[in-house]
Amino acid sequence: MNGPSQFHVTGVIKDWDIVDRLSEIRAPTLVTSGRYDEATPAIAKTVHQGIKESEWVVFEHSAHMAHVEEAERYMRVLDEFLSRVEART
Repeated sequence: MNGPSQFHVTGVIKDWDIVDRLSEIRAPTLVTSGRYDEATPAIAKTVHQGIKESEWVVFEHSAHMAHVEEAERYMRVLDEFLSRVEART
């Protein structure tokens, strides 16, 4: 579906885009991105802006694996997000 690699997309999903449907997401959403992520902060910003009331955190010292590269901060951010979500229910 993707093609030979994620960097050379030629498959059937090469033109797939659901940005206009992000507003349909109603679940609490945490968007994370690394400053040096191949899924760039600009992409994460688009997702964040499309999902009402989502939260977005950029990990300044990470690429695509903030959960490993900034593990302590990532776990703290995740714990705080989940605690806020649980408090609302």
